Amino acid sequence: MNEERKVQIALGMVAYIESHKEEGMSQNKVGTLCGLSGATISQVANQKWPTLPTKMSDSVFLKIEMALGLGVDFYETDNYVAVYAACMDAKVRKEWRVIDGLTGAGKSFTVERFARTQPRETYLIRCKNTMNAKEFMQAIARAVGACEVGTRHRICQAIAERLLTMTHPLLIIDETEALFKRTSEGGFGAIKDICDEVKGRVGIVLVGANGFLEQMRLRAANLRSCFPQLLSRFATAPVELAVVSRADVELIAPAFGVTTKREMDRLFDGSANFRELFDALRRQQADQYLLQKAA
Repeated sequence: MNEERKVQIALGMVAYIESHKEEGMSQNKVGTLCGLSGATISQVANQKWPTLPTKMSDSVFLKIEMALGLGVDFYETDNYVAVYAACMDAKVRKEWRVIDGLTGAGKSFTVERFARTQPRETYLIRCKNTMNAKEFMQAIARAVGACEVGTRHRICQAIAERLLTMTHPLLIIDETEALFKRTSEGGFGAIKDICDEVKGRVGIVLVGANGFLEQMRLRAANLRSCFPQLLSRFATAPVELAVVSRADVELIAPAFGVTTKREMDRLFDGSANFRELFDALRRQQADQYLLQKAA
């Protein structure tokens, strides 16, 4: 295994731990998942393997890669390129962007990959259906390393103060549509308050699904809460993702041994989103493997 791949696995592992902190993820838990000691995980996280007295086996990196899904193949579909570019623009230019698409369009996969490949000052927060507004703010505070104790206003200030010490900070808030369910729109008020505090010096990306942007537009049109202001700030260049295209199928299918027009037509007609497409391809690949073993 070359050195570049080892570094990518190490960075990916660190980003994975950061993005799953609220679920209690830690280096020790990663070690348990991978069947490795906490000391070994620490050495990988701190990229100490070149200085060890004995060479660290490639199997260590492969175990981490497999256990955390860091080696999952990815394909530069139009959706992938659009989401990755929006995140990069937001980070470099300190823009505020919104991304919307149907379930299975590849949103979460791409923002997770962005966070792994651009881990410096990039913070991925995933909203939960059970979160209230304060819990949402505390999740952001934990992710960026700010104090999560106190009133919502104090937590908001702590988040902003922490982010403003950075050069190119980026907040990616995934599954933002979940905030409609439990926060009584207070979660969106928290986003607006953070925006007010950082005054365009922090990149923020809101990622939602299944008409998330349209819900924001309807609330803004009805002058609900903070939505007119949020829409004017975030929706100037929205990324609205498409369903699976024939070009996507032609890009992905050959890697799974599917090359004929007839097979690709069947996959295209039967796949409403990327999740269904990959599930169908993996099933077909598994069937081919079993047939080969039985022959």
